[in-house]
Amino acid sequence: PEAVSLFISADVREIEVLKRIKIAIIPTGNEIVEPFNPKKETEIYESNSFIYKGYLEKIGVVTKILSPIPDEEEKISTALMEAVKNSDMVIISAGTSAGEYDYTAKILESRGKLLIHGVDLRPGKPFVFGVINAKPIFGLPGYPGAAINDFKLFVYPVLEKLYGINHERGKIKVRLARKLPSSVGEDHLISLSIGKVGNGYRAIPLKSGSGIVSSFLKRNGFVNIKKGIEGIEEGEEVLAVREYPLDIIDKTILFTGSHDLLLDVLKILLWDEEIPLSISSIGSLGGMIAVKKGHVHLAGSHLIDPESGDYNIPYIKKLDIKDIVVLHLAKREQGIMVPKNNPKNIKDIKDLSRKDIRFINRQKGSGTRMLFDLLIEKEGLSPEKIRGYDREVITHTEVGLQIKNGHADCGLGIYSVAKIFNLDFIPLAHEEYDLIVRKDFVQNKRFDVLMKKIQCEEFKTRSLELGGYDISKTGIIKYEG
Repeated sequence: PEAVSLFISADVREIEVLKRIKIAIIPTGNEIVEPFNPKKETEIYESNSFIYKGYLEKIGVVTKILSPIPDEEEKISTALMEAVKNSDMVIISAGTSAGEYDYTAKILESRGKLLIHGVDLRPGKPFVFGVINAKPIFGLPGYPGAAINDFKLFVYPVLEKLYGINHERGKIKVRLARKLPSSVGEDHLISLSIGKVGNGYRAIPLKSGSGIVSSFLKRNGFVNIKKGIEGIEEGEEVLAVREYPLDIIDKTILFTGSHDLLLDVLKILLWDEEIPLSISSIGSLGGMIAVKKGHVHLAGSHLIDPESGDYNIPYIKKLDIKDIVVLHLAKREQGIMVPKNNPKNIKDIKDLSRKDIRFINRQKGSGTRMLFDLLIEKEGLSPEKIRGYDREVITHTEVGLQIKNGHADCGLGIYSVAKIFNLDFIPLAHEEYDLIVRKDFVQNKRFDVLMKKIQCEEFKTRSLELGGYDISKTGIIKYEG
């Protein structure tokens, strides 16, 4: 815009500019349909193309998404050749691995030149690259996690270079919050959430896999475990790639532990002050241990002590966690979530031993799992009698989704999640959900902002809208150790 102003001032009416690059995106697959069109249960909405389109249009690329093409070689070939005529580059989505219906490489060999067929990278192995009529053709995997990796590594940097864009991707030394396993035969790209804890940078590894997209929304960096390395130990220092400026990473608050919807409210409110809150759910016990090891700034917990009935503090003492404060966030309602109208007529914990009931459980170490084990022990039920006791998920929302989608008949969870998914709820207990905070973070200005946010009217209003929370004691310091 500044250049345009100068040209006008100098009475320059015509200038030579770089032509905007045109890219055609061709989705392929028998199981995909265009977004929001009617679909069968066996079909899925095609969404990968919109990831590419979003990134490309940010830098000025003209994109066109074609209608999905079925897995038929002739139809894909026809669509590709037509796209080559009308575009500068082509991206083919899916159809890149060595399967029965993966035709991209075959078409490139017959119509142009195949240069790359597969890379030693996980996720992202089935990548294809070639040229037809001197125009680049990129073949990306169908699984979104693998596709995003390949797009960011092999496609987007090419376009940035052509447009003269220098995107900052600095290196940063971080210590890992957990062990990273890997196979020696290929590179592994692991998404990270990085923050400054104490005097050094810590990184929480996020879920990784060909089908996982959510980690890309949470990450601010990644690490490449090179081929030949058999994993990296917890606490080991690695050189990571950061995708955000250092000042943003320095402001990031690293949270782990028990999952709760109030954290999402807090995340939104903190972002109003440009403070990112990175949330990683690993259960209450895992969160406490992470705080003890100095991996995070704070953790969420609701561990009940069977002997005293007290929450969290007995475990902090047993684990000998020092230099922390326990901040009360909310009292919340736990119970059995069931489908609307309770079709299996579940009334209490004892009903979960019925053979027609499919239960979905939380993972070991979570406060909800400990509460459930305590409840069934009181009723004299053995885990073996509960169908689905060994089926574990990580968060309350995952439990709710399993029930909502008909994959389970019930599961233990909080009222607010049942309300969101329009499930019925059988109350069982009120529990205390606390934040375990490192003392050195309490001295930080970001903690002051966090305290203001959990005591503000908007936080209270949103908490009441979610339902199932008692926030009358929110913000009280329960314990210092």
